[in-house]
Amino acid sequence: RLIEPSWFRLAHERIKSPAMLRNGGQLCPLCIAEDECGDPQYGPYQRDIWQVAAFRRCRKHGVAFERPQFDCRHSEVHDFLQVLKTWSPAAIMHIGSDVTALEDYLLQRIRQGRGSDWIDRQAFHVVWVVSETLGLLLTEGSKAKLHEQDAGTLIRAGAAGFDVLRAGPDRIRAVLTAIRDDAGAD
Repeated sequence: RLIEPSWFRLAHERIKSPAMLRNGGQLCPLCIAEDECGDPQYGPYQRDIWQVAAFRRCRKHGVAFERPQFDCRHSEVHDFLQVLKTWSPAAIMHIGSDVTALEDYLLQRIRQGRGSDWIDRQAFHVVWVVSETLGLLLTEGSKAKLHEQDAGTLIRAGAAGFDVLRAGPDRIRAVLTAIRDDAGAD
């Protein structure tokens, strides 16, 4: 729910609006298929976690979320059932559970609140964006563009960046210094 301009609260976590997908969001094609096969009285529904951009895979099914292109009027993008009418599933991308440390951490913050470590003092969206960006640099190189990556690449990058970020400022500095030195920069 909106708690102040540009900030939402989801369980125990305060999340800045750019970390929320407000126009249709994303979905798990396997969850939707299960919903459609379930009780017809209820049908498919959008899970709250699907609206958090930092989450890119379904924890239940281990597949990447889809961010469909919505072929509906602007006034309908918040109507999940209307969005589903024009959606057709893409190929399912399975994501291994060995690369979920970032998403596991962020979900824990939502469910249980922040801890007392250095990383817990960082804003939710900062942990997410820095982890993915640093991880993309480490895994794909300096020419990789965040917006051109698929969900699987971003999940792996997020896990790699999170491994550095959760170790704290000294580790971040050491990794960035090594990257600079390897590039031959002054």
